[in-house]
Amino acid sequence: IFNVRRSRHDDDKDQDFDVVDFRDGGDKGKDFVGYAYYTTEAVDVGINILELNQLDDMGPAPDPSFPIAPTAVFNGGGYSHAHNIYVNQSTGFAYVAGVHLVADGETACDDEPFHPSRFNTFILDLKPDPLDPVVVACRADAGEHDFYVVKYRGPDEDYVGREIAFVFDGRDKDADGRDGLRMDDTPQVPVGGATEIWDVTDKDDIRVISSFVPEGLCFSHQGWTSSDQHEFLLINDELDEVRDAEEPGGFFRTFFCRSDADPVIPNPSLYVVNIRDLDNPFLQERFFIDSPGDNDHNFIREGDKLYWAVYNAGTRVLKLRHRTGMLQLEEIARLDSEPRMPPFFNGQWGIFPLGSSRTIVASDIVNGLMVMRLDRDRDRHWDHDDGPRVASTTMIRPTLAEILARIR
Repeated sequence: IFNVRRSRHDDDKDQDFDVVDFRDGGDKGKDFVGYAYYTTEAVDVGINILELNQLDDMGPAPDPSFPIAPTAVFNGGGYSHAHNIYVNQSTGFAYVAGVHLVADGETACDDEPFHPSRFNTFILDLKPDPLDPVVVACRADAGEHDFYVVKYRGPDEDYVGREIAFVFDGRDKDADGRDGLRMDDTPQVPVGGATEIWDVTDKDDIRVISSFVPEGLCFSHQGWTSSDQHEFLLINDELDEVRDAEEPGGFFRTFFCRSDADPVIPNPSLYVVNIRDLDNPFLQERFFIDSPGDNDHNFIREGDKLYWAVYNAGTRVLKLRHRTGMLQLEEIARLDSEPRMPPFFNGQWGIFPLGSSRTIVASDIVNGLMVMRLDRDRDRHWDHDDGPRVASTTMIRPTLAEILARIR
């Protein structure tokens, strides 16, 4: 979501827009306009843009399938479809991961010596007109899966105030047999796609600060910093549990992870990377939760809590405490939304906390939309004997036809 404050002049028809970051204390008054941007991997749909203020005048939806038409659609620069998008509200740029390009015609990546049909990054400037983004950079063959982008305020003095992108680049770059074969030969990347740190302050001169693969990582999937002081980077891996459960010669071990190690009991984990020196990140620890046979998906860190969608293990909420250069993680709440399905790739997929209301919204592949509320006492007085919990939940279940459509 990209938010702007509308500045009104004598003529109300003449408006300009300033970037506002809620996290920096932005004004949420009536002159505030919000825009939502969402991608899909459906071909030639474009990036849909929705001006959120129009929702205030719509009233209740007449039925659950009521469509909300986008305000605008972006498909410039040869854009066809993409995996993900991240908007840095503090700068007004959007970072689009895993961009697929149109087969015919000019694209924003044509100046690159090699740009595959997928795996590309678009950087969009939203400030001139949030409904008509401008492509200001294309990074070919990089940024496959996800981004987390910040105005850096961490301990590395070389980069304070710079716009820094943490890039989660998915699979091994020299794996073959996929649509849009990657051409670069990178045998030094033994498992999974590397996580990278870019300085994106100058969109005409983007610099890779560092590239690394934490030991044990299979698929660089998604991540977030542990605080706004940017001392640690937390990375999740959607596939390492599947690899750990397989015998040597299994699909994930040969195609993604290239591991001949003996199988172990798989538990969801986070890779905690020390980024106090952006040029030299290193793995601080691998944090596990006790949930054998489950794998993990997206998380969001807000304040001192991390909200984690862990497929069949459901919602997990972690408390983050920083102690003199170290990071302590502790699970304080959970809700298992899908205990019935077989392991891996069922249950919770996406999650989003709604600020001080303690409300958590999650999407469950089997059960649909879930709305939860975090018990306030779980944060203030966590009793290890009582165990973590979430106080209440609401499920909005899909129909049988919708479930069967997903399976197909």
